[in-house]
Amino acid sequence: VVLRNGTVVARSKPLQHYFDCPLQFGAFPEYVEATDTADMADTYSIPLMPGDVIVAGSDGLWDNTYDAEILAAAPRAPEE
Repeated sequence: VVLRNGTVVARSKPLQHYFDCPLQFGAFPEYVEATDTADMADTYSIPLMPGDVIVAGSDGLWDNTYDAEILAAAPRAPEE
């Protein structure tokens, strides 16, 4: 997500095959057929501004926190 002035201004879509099955980049393809690769990921181009905060996390973050909790924990841009 991209945070600006205490609000979420951009968010990626969930990277999952189906409910409760996120993409798994850490598996070993020589042992597991279901290994995902980086070329399966989405790319985004989001215009940023000074003071924006980018929050990147795994499903462990997004499955267990609400936007309000992330916003409360994020650093704030200094007042100009």
